[in-house]
Amino acid sequence: METTITGKDGTVLTTLGIVVFFSVAATIVGLPVALRLRRDGEGWARVAADALPLGIVLATLTGTAGVWLGWPAVVVCMIGWVSLVVLAVLRLRHGDAPVRPTRPRRIWFAILVVVTAVGAVVLRLHEVEFVPWVGDMGAYVNWANEFVRSGLFTANWPPLFPLLLTGSAAVFGTAHTTAIVAVCGFALLTSVAVLLSRLGVPSGFVLAAVAVLAIHPHVIWYATFPSSEALNAPLFVVWAGLVHATLAVPRRILPATLGAQLLVITALSLLRGSGVFFIVPIVTLLVATLAVPDWRAARRRTAATAAVTVLGAGVGYWYGIAKIPGYFVDMQVANLVPGPLVNMLQTFGLLDMGPAAVAAILLPVILLSTVAWRLPDTRAVRLTRAPASLGISAGIVILLATVACLAAGALTGGILVRIGLGFVIAAAVTFALLPRARRGASFDLLLMLFAVSIVMFLALHTVRLGPDRGHSFYIYWDRYLVSEVLPALIIVSALGAAALWPLLRSRALKATSAAVAGAAIVGMSAGPVALQSSGTEMAGAYDFTGRLAAWAEPGDTAMWSSTDGAGVVGWGFPNTWMSFAVPLRRTFGIDVINGGQGRPNFSNDEVLDEELVSDYLACRPGVNEVLVYELSGTGPTIGQRLDEPGWSTEKLGFERGVVTVLHQPASQGWLPIGFDVTVWRVTAPVDASETDECPTTAPPPAAVPADPTWAFHAGSAAVGMLGDGWSEPESWGTWSDGGEASVHLALPESWSGAARLAANLEAYVPTGGNAQRVQVHAGNNLLGEWMVGSATTLNLQIPTTAIARGGIDLTFSMPDAVSPADSGESADERMLGVGLRSITLSAP
Repeated sequence: METTITGKDGTVLTTLGIVVFFSVAATIVGLPVALRLRRDGEGWARVAADALPLGIVLATLTGTAGVWLGWPAVVVCMIGWVSLVVLAVLRLRHGDAPVRPTRPRRIWFAILVVVTAVGAVVLRLHEVEFVPWVGDMGAYVNWANEFVRSGLFTANWPPLFPLLLTGSAAVFGTAHTTAIVAVCGFALLTSVAVLLSRLGVPSGFVLAAVAVLAIHPHVIWYATFPSSEALNAPLFVVWAGLVHATLAVPRRILPATLGAQLLVITALSLLRGSGVFFIVPIVTLLVATLAVPDWRAARRRTAATAAVTVLGAGVGYWYGIAKIPGYFVDMQVANLVPGPLVNMLQTFGLLDMGPAAVAAILLPVILLSTVAWRLPDTRAVRLTRAPASLGISAGIVILLATVACLAAGALTGGILVRIGLGFVIAAAVTFALLPRARRGASFDLLLMLFAVSIVMFLALHTVRLGPDRGHSFYIYWDRYLVSEVLPALIIVSALGAAALWPLLRSRALKATSAAVAGAAIVGMSAGPVALQSSGTEMAGAYDFTGRLAAWAEPGDTAMWSSTDGAGVVGWGFPNTWMSFAVPLRRTFGIDVINGGQGRPNFSNDEVLDEELVSDYLACRPGVNEVLVYELSGTGPTIGQRLDEPGWSTEKLGFERGVVTVLHQPASQGWLPIGFDVTVWRVTAPVDASETDECPTTAPPPAAVPADPTWAFHAGSAAVGMLGDGWSEPESWGTWSDGGEASVHLALPESWSGAARLAANLEAYVPTGGNAQRVQVHAGNNLLGEWMVGSATTLNLQIPTTAIARGGIDLTFSMPDAVSPADSGESADERMLGVGLRSITLSAP
């Protein structure tokens, strides 16, 4: 074969280079914001640590703006960033520069910092080859790869994480899509270090907390595993730090802090469907500042924090109901919100785009902003026992919740055991005792933020995940507590340890306590870390899929088959068409007709026969020769099964792939799973599909023609863009059949802003008639209404707001559609409206 696929080189140095590149790039992007957030006395190291996660936020939000609102939104984001750069430069030129680093007084401490950093890097230099579309991870990776390949962003989950992966795929190729995930792992370490430092924790305890994170098995695993929780964890810590900063910083830094907080909470709400729930802990803090005299001095800033939180979460909420309602409304809201409340939201129109949803977002923002503006300052603070009582209550609730999860056999109980019950106990004790130290309202409220977040997410995920159950992927379900609960537990435990340390009067007692804690943590981590480091999840998957893709020539149509329909032993997924046929479409752009996810994801592989092949060929009029990838099992091959006259098969070759996986429980260690696939060329009789109906709505993989004209005649690739409401393509074009017909036009990746379309069509007009009424919509935008008779060209002006999913969704409405049979002109019973010949794209 002439086609070659570039595989992974597998070298640690390559991965290290990619991670360093994106770490530096993210730091540069986030530097202007970090400089605006810098407090007096802070040096360049802390600014750079702030800049890393903030750069990830800015880059991914800009990408989201682009795929959602178009290139003008990207331009606005870039102008905003350049403005921040100018402000940062002006601040530096006026002498307000970060403090230069000084030589460390304790060489041994500097050595420990270096050792911790090197260890953290080494443990995270894995590239998980999650090209198989199994689980959330395969979806994220393939969406990113498809976006890079075609310019079409089709993610029907929140966009932030696949857009993060897009950066790695675009710069270094789809063989290295997941390499960027390790940058999220380093961002978690730096964000925890910055937060603890700003809370006044001694440097030794800051280093200890970072070291715990550096060797914690869950933190390591989800620093390379391509799931949204990998990014959620550092952003949650950054957000918590910004909430604390809003309550504690001087007034001159407050606008920058609130702005950064808005960016981060917006990113969190566009990262996962549960992002809107961050409103709950903030509202709890606001109620507490209004009710507890000790904290009333913080009520104005807490109200301001609540306003930006509702606004940022509102952006994610609007994206959910506008762009991904199937995921956000039908899955997340329906599964996480009580049924009566869901019914109420639907009754008031809050789950649909409209005035009610807009009001639900903006009115609370306006109210909270007014409260923050109008509330009088409170300087005198009356000390009460309320903070200590609330702290004790928080500690007790967390312990009781943990006991309840364990006693009920909930999955979250098993997860807490695996991430470390010691951290749960230490955090609960800290919540109960630390408020007595009266460290101030901002400190106490941060503790409350962590406590409410822990309880809230533990409750949500206990309901969502149900009883303890296994999963084919190693610690797969644990990710739901890695994103918020685990970082919060470790941070609070570090605060408690730092507060307890001075109470240990004896050096021997201090040394013993440190040794016991260190030994317990290392003992808990050593075995899992050694196991994780001895292999790489999905190793071999990209190379195998790439070798399969290399058999396809440009323009080939393909199908996925199996000799017996059985799953592969040890794979942990019931089929292989989701694992490999879908990536062949999404990542490599091969038109695998039955790999378009038009059937249940967990359905068995199909055993193709003459009838099934004919059915699928009906999806590609004019095609009678296909490439068939067949998984070898115990049944007869497709060469043996297709034995009717007129059918021919040719065996082209064979590929064997071995993919390494780690299952849960991990007692079997790393498992090599073998896949044997034979590649066939199948030729069907020319008339094989004439009487069959296409069983899938999946068009050919997203592609853009070299010239800006799509022709819709039989045999044209553009017919795959036709949606519902069309009859079979003919030699000249395609008739609509019914009162409405749709088409999705994929735009070139480089396309920016609005567009102009010239639709070359005609209408069916019976003898004696004049014309048909034709309305054209782009998304929800009415483009116009025309009277159409003979061949004509409709000039359609497409606004930027009508461009979605990387293209334009056109709908033709023909209320006067009529069949030739009803008109007495022929026996044709199709309800003919317009006959579409072509559509040409141009700038407006």
